[in-house]
Amino acid sequence: MPANPLRVVMDYLRGADLKAVPMPTAANLAVPTAGAPTGYGWLNQPGMQGVFSTDRWDSGEYEADGNSAVFACLLTLADAHIEPPLKVWRITDPEADPIWLQASPMQALLDEPNPWHDNLELWWWTQYARHCDGNAYLRKVRAGDELTGNVVELWPISPRLVEPVTLDGSRNFIDYYDYTYAPGKHEKIPTENIVHFRIGIDDYDHRKGLAPIRRLVRLIASDEEAVRFADALLHNFGVPGLVVQVPEQTPITEDSALELKARIQNTFGTEGRGNVGVLAGGASMQQFGFSPNDLNLEILHNVPEARIAAVMRVPPAVAGLGVGLDQTANFASLKAVYEAFTERVLVPTWRLDAAKLNKQLKPDFTPDRTTLIVHDLSRVRSLQDDVDAQYRRLDMGVRGYWIRPSEARIDVGKPADPELDALWLARATSAPAGFGATAGAKGLPETKDDAQTLEDFPDLVQTMLDATAPKLEAQLNGYFDDQRKRVKRALLSGG
Repeated sequence: MPANPLRVVMDYLRGADLKAVPMPTAANLAVPTAGAPTGYGWLNQPGMQGVFSTDRWDSGEYEADGNSAVFACLLTLADAHIEPPLKVWRITDPEADPIWLQASPMQALLDEPNPWHDNLELWWWTQYARHCDGNAYLRKVRAGDELTGNVVELWPISPRLVEPVTLDGSRNFIDYYDYTYAPGKHEKIPTENIVHFRIGIDDYDHRKGLAPIRRLVRLIASDEEAVRFADALLHNFGVPGLVVQVPEQTPITEDSALELKARIQNTFGTEGRGNVGVLAGGASMQQFGFSPNDLNLEILHNVPEARIAAVMRVPPAVAGLGVGLDQTANFASLKAVYEAFTERVLVPTWRLDAAKLNKQLKPDFTPDRTTLIVHDLSRVRSLQDDVDAQYRRLDMGVRGYWIRPSEARIDVGKPADPELDALWLARATSAPAGFGATAGAKGLPETKDDAQTLEDFPDLVQTMLDATAPKLEAQLNGYFDDQRKRVKRALLSGG
């Protein structure tokens, strides 16, 4: 039934388009805040059970994001992701400074996405979920019309509960998102109400992104087994397997052997570890297997850790993994590693996020192509120039006559100084052959020592006088003109 035009107008005047839709509940379908019932257990997902036959993996006892190395990388990515704030800019000229639209309704939504999650929590979760699943979903809650009303809230939905659906015979890339908000209960969320973040594109399903954790199943299993082995060894007080040997001439029945085995196990194993045992009948006991000194348990962890960090795109040193700390021995090298991590991993991720928000959220607010959502990278510490290095570089440029002193001052936030530029220019134009123009080892201009230029001092002074003479002459002429006028007025007035 078509809407009553008068009713539509009256609702608009009453501000219906600005009122939030009541939060969905179990009675009226979905709960936007619902998260996954468990962790991201890719080890027990379909297609993974054949990789491991033990009950621990098949039962989902171990979760992929429960591995310490994986979790360290996830925390590093999520924590670093929230450093630059998302801002709404108007960019009309690439050469001009962008204008921050601080009062924009879109900026207000980015700053306060919903009543319960602050913006940092939401973007932190987005990065975490995307690296676990390859996908992260934000649900739009609208005021007024379900499909065209103003977007007033953004809510995270676990990617384990959402599945993009394309109907048979449909010409749409995605018809809707199937949301399992309770066991056996589903809701069809329109594509207009979802912001779908991906990591790349999964070639098996172009509707989804790539999940790094899915490529780490075997390495996670190896790392977990190394931990279990170390736990078992420590639980046995560091005592490896033992073998009891009896003399060949000593007969021993099966019952006697079992009794001897039980006695040794109670003496040296588990809760009886460290006790003293006595073997009779000429029996002797020898080590079977390797002791902790014989085993290099560090290697068992380092190889999986290094490969986990590589797939997660986090340098081991940045994530605090042991293999990375061994390779990074000082703060300077760690700082360089973190800067490379920011430039090669975080910056592309921020660009991907901004592109997705501009494609799937910005059209709900404005069609203006000059209005864009972009991260403010000026707030990222590792991308800013080191102050000492900046001053050294600018000083080298001024001394080498590459830039003017005023340009260097402006670069560090100080006002321009035209008089300083005049002196700099006078020195540059009066320099003798080779002064300030000879190329050094790195191709940069070099200046002479002050003692070597002493003989050129008279010429420099004359050049400075020549440079300032026009300005001084103009000032003197103005002064004398004023004097002539005052004398003339005094004579005419008879004073």
